[in-house]
Amino acid sequence: MLPFVLADGDTMSNLGFLVSHVEERLFKLATPQRGPHLEVRRFRHLVGEESGEEAFTPLEAESFMAPERRSELRGESERLLIFDDLVDFLEFKLLLENAADDEGRGGGDRAWTANQAKATREAFIRRLRGAAKHLRRLVRGDLPSRSFERARLDIMNSDSRLLVVDIHQLAPLGQMFTVGVLLREIFSLKETGMKGQLFVVLDELNKYAPAEGDSPIKDVLLDIAERGRSMGVILIGAQQTASEVERRVVGNSAIRVIGRLDAAEAERSEYRFLPASFRARSTILAPGTMIVHQPDVPTPLMLTFPFPSWATRKREVEELVDDDEALDILG
Repeated sequence: MLPFVLADGDTMSNLGFLVSHVEERLFKLATPQRGPHLEVRRFRHLVGEESGEEAFTPLEAESFMAPERRSELRGESERLLIFDDLVDFLEFKLLLENAADDEGRGGGDRAWTANQAKATREAFIRRLRGAAKHLRRLVRGDLPSRSFERARLDIMNSDSRLLVVDIHQLAPLGQMFTVGVLLREIFSLKETGMKGQLFVVLDELNKYAPAEGDSPIKDVLLDIAERGRSMGVILIGAQQTASEVERRVVGNSAIRVIGRLDAAEAERSEYRFLPASFRARSTILAPGTMIVHQPDVPTPLMLTFPFPSWATRKREVEELVDDDEALDILG
C-alpha cells in the first residue's frame, strides 16, 4: 500500500526505488505477524522520547504471531498502532538509527536506507508526515479484532451483488489511497485466477488516470483497461471530459457514451470516432440524451433515457404530494 501514500507522480519518480525497498522491508517484517498492529523492536527510548507503560510490552508471540512462524524479535518490543507510529519507526530506521556513529552518511539502518542520499530519505519522511493527517483514519492497527473484521471490505467474497464505497468525505489524498488500494487488491486477486466477472464503476476517472504524469493508481488503471476484460474485470469510468483521461485508457474503451459537450472539447482527438454531424450535435444535446458508440453497430446511436417512473429525489416526492392535494381540492 505504501506507493499509494505517495500518489504524486513527481514524488514517485524521485523516490521510487526507496519506496520499493522500504515496502519490501515492511512486508518481510509484517509477514509472520497476525496484526492488525505491527510489532517492532523497541526504538523510541533511543531517540529520547518518553513513553508510558502501555506503549512498550514484552514480546508474546502467541498473541499476535502466526502459529507456524516465529518472530525474529527478541527482548523488549513495542506495537505500532496508528499511522503516526509507523512514520516514527521509518524515520528512526532511515535517519536516526546509528546517526551518532555515521554522521557523514546521515545515519539510518543500512538494511533500510538502500544507500540512498540523506536528502532523499528526508523527503520521503516529510511526505509521510504530510500524509499522516489524511490517512490516520484509514491506516490503523488499534482496532479490536472484532471491529477489525467487521470493518474489513472483502469485495471478491462478499454476498452482496453491489458494493458502494463512499469516499466523498475523505481528503483528496485519502480518496486516491482508497481507490488505489481497492483496485490493486481486486486486480491482484483476479490475476491469481479467481473466477467471475466484476464491474468497477469509477467516477471522476480523469482524477485517477490523468492524461499527463504518472502515478501508481494510473498504472493499475492501465492494467485494468488493457488486460482487465480477459480476466473478468470491466472498468466503467465517468468524467466530464475524455481529453483529460490517459489516452491508452480511452483507446481501450469498447463502449463510449457521450453527453453534452463543450464546443472546444468536441473538437479534441478523443472524439474523432464520431462523424462531424454527431460532434456538432453533441454541443446541443438535451439532458437525458446520449450518443452511444459500441462495436456491434458501425455508426453511433442517439438515445434518450426515459424519465423514471419513480421519484429519485425527495423534492419530487414533495411535489407529487402537493399535486395530489391540489387535485383533491379541485375534485
